[in-house]
Amino acid sequence: MTGSTTGRAWRAFVRTQLAAAVAAFAAAPLVAQQPAAGPFAIDDGIDMVQVSSPALSPDGQRVLFIRSELDWEKNKRNGRIWVVGADGSGARPYTGQADDRSPQWSPDGQWVSFVRGIG
Repeated sequence: MTGSTTGRAWRAFVRTQLAAAVAAFAAAPLVAQQPAAGPFAIDDGIDMVQVSSPALSPDGQRVLFIRSELDWEKNKRNGRIWVVGADGSGARPYTGQADDRSPQWSPDGQWVSFVRGIG
């Protein structure tokens, strides 16, 4: 590997780690605002909002991520794609359907692709 290739790989790694941290911190207030009602139990851990699959936009300004919550009645997790500013501001749903996954930005940052199950 050449020096410039190593540098690009390192920057890509750092950007991915930064995107994961931003997405996690952006979703944290959604969970952290509930007061503790007692000791932390297994159900509390299962019920936590999960954040995964961060994708930093090519311009570094936005992060797509999957935010999933447990539907206790259906006994399944529902995940939606969310978008947040790289600074953690403006977190909002990006898609309106549960079970969307694998968000990716186009190289120019104008488009987003993702996988949606049928049925």
